[in-house]
Amino acid sequence: MKGVHVVVADVAKRTLAGASRCCSESFTTVASQQPEGFLATVKTECSRRGIGVILPMTELSTSTVLRHREEFESLRVPFAELKTFDALTDKWRLFKLAQQLNLSIPKTQLWRDPLTLRYLSSAEVPVVLKPYRSMISSHGR
Repeated sequence: MKGVHVVVADVAKRTLAGASRCCSESFTTVASQQPEGFLATVKTECSRRGIGVILPMTELSTSTVLRHREEFESLRVPFAELKTFDALTDKWRLFKLAQQLNLSIPKTQLWRDPLTLRYLSSAEVPVVLKPYRSMISSHGR
């Protein structure tokens, strides 16, 4: 609406963001869990389309781009450094920081071993289970 050419990239051809009236065009890419293909596609398509700024939207795509930021020298990636991003998106580290700062936080427990979940029945309710990150890449998945 302000004359900015917006391009959406995703693993699916049809996306909610791509259907926006603010979206000028879109392209598909491999999942960011496959960094080599993801990065190659994003770089190629940005170069081909003359894109100057990229805004990764998911935690996984953002961490992938930030981890390989030097490969995007010709593009602006208006995000904090990877170290800062990691600190803010790691729920356990953020919890520990909140504790150190004496902030009011819900009772929280870390279970590193999935087998300890069998003790969940003895936990106080309500209970919310969350991984330490929203999405975690493991062995290309």
